[in-house]
Amino acid sequence: RPVEVRILSGAELQKMFQEAVGDLEKMLKTLGHPETGAITKAQAEAAANEIDAAHEVITGVSVTADHEHVTVNGELDGKMKKMTSKPVAVGMDDKKAGSENITPDAKVDPNKEENLDVTVVRKFSMTEEGHTLTLSMKDGELHSVMASKAGDLIDKVKAEISEQYKTAETLTGSGRRRAHKCAGNLQDIITYYKAEELKIKASKDFDKIKNGLEEMAETIKAMIVSVGNQYRLKDFVYDVFEIAPALNTIKSQIEDQLEKHLGSTSPTVIGDGHANSATAAEVALGWMHQQTGTNHMLKTTTARSLIQAQIDKLDSVRTSAPNLEIENEAWYIRGIAAVADCDKAINSATQYLKDKGQFSAFLNDIKRQRALTPPINIGFPSIIAKYHL
Repeated sequence: RPVEVRILSGAELQKMFQEAVGDLEKMLKTLGHPETGAITKAQAEAAANEIDAAHEVITGVSVTADHEHVTVNGELDGKMKKMTSKPVAVGMDDKKAGSENITPDAKVDPNKEENLDVTVVRKFSMTEEGHTLTLSMKDGELHSVMASKAGDLIDKVKAEISEQYKTAETLTGSGRRRAHKCAGNLQDIITYYKAEELKIKASKDFDKIKNGLEEMAETIKAMIVSVGNQYRLKDFVYDVFEIAPALNTIKSQIEDQLEKHLGSTSPTVIGDGHANSATAAEVALGWMHQQTGTNHMLKTTTARSLIQAQIDKLDSVRTSAPNLEIENEAWYIRGIAAVADCDKAINSATQYLKDKGQFSAFLNDIKRQRALTPPINIGFPSIIAKYHL
């Protein structure tokens, strides 16, 4: 099992799992039949894989189907757990559920209007991992899902247009003109979306619909990047590409894992209370926490992995949108420092403890533990001999 979930409490795991279920339900609602909710197995698998990539608490997914239902299960803490179940779609038209499981590319007659439902999924260029733009044509209606968590693209753009007009009301001169121009450029995205929607809906050809959606997805991606860069729409881009959750993940790993006991005066806390100090003591001295037996190396490596993953995501956004200046975000800076601190604690453990003035604290704790009755075998023999324990 991935170590990410081992350090989380049961309540935290359940909360994160339910968030993943909620996002899966939203995505399936967009892809499924508007009345019955019926969905093909292939569509369920595509949605499940998106959720798996977007939610770190989910460490695997499986999708099963019979003549009545498609069921999505997610792996939570090493165990498969049901996420949702939907009626199985008969075919591309999803007119009724119940008999046959046909994938979206199977048994399609392009001359039948009811068989023209298409879904196109594209990775979003501003962030290479975990974010997508999904366009789907269902029963003559065009739907869009932006980013790794379900959210309607047009609603987000409209909300930002409203914000720009509100901002313009508080400004004069060039500031007001800039806000109006920004709103106009955002409106261009909606205008393009609606125009392409009409053209795609007018087509009766499966391949033309699919190609139209693919071209539309690429154009929208470029428009979002262009407007975001030009007008420094930090909040808008942060919302669409979920930058805030990435920063929050870094924050929680530092505060709730690495620094949870930092500065504590509890007699059970050895040294400065930093998890990396304890990890370095485990590596350099063979020290172990007497009361809990906590594996601090596991905490350090897990936190480092999760923080680095978020930094990689943010770096991807920085490459395409440098004007956002994510590198100046406090938790981005602290995340980079935390990764370096984890590396030093693991790779230069003795020096790490000496630089922090914590070497003697852990060495003395080993002496204390060895003086107990019955004696506790703490530390490697070479350490015992070297420090005359």
